[in-house]
Amino acid sequence: MERNLCSKILCLHGRWGRAETWVDFIEHYGQQYRIIAPDQRGHGLSSKPISKYTAEEMAEDMIELLESQPLIL
Repeated sequence: MERNLCSKILCLHGRWGRAETWVDFIEHYGQQYRIIAPDQRGHGLSSKPISKYTAEEMAEDMIELLESQPLIL
């Protein structure tokens, strides 16, 4: 789920959660900020790779996600 092209906010759900956790937040702040609310590895609609699902792996996924986003000046 993504909205808007302004400043970004990355919303991360907890274990066993999914991106839809953030729907109300997105509705409230989506006009002011670009909200990025991904399903983290193995959760929601994301892929389910064979993995240990460690905090380090999850953090690396989010770093890759943010680095893939264009900068807005």
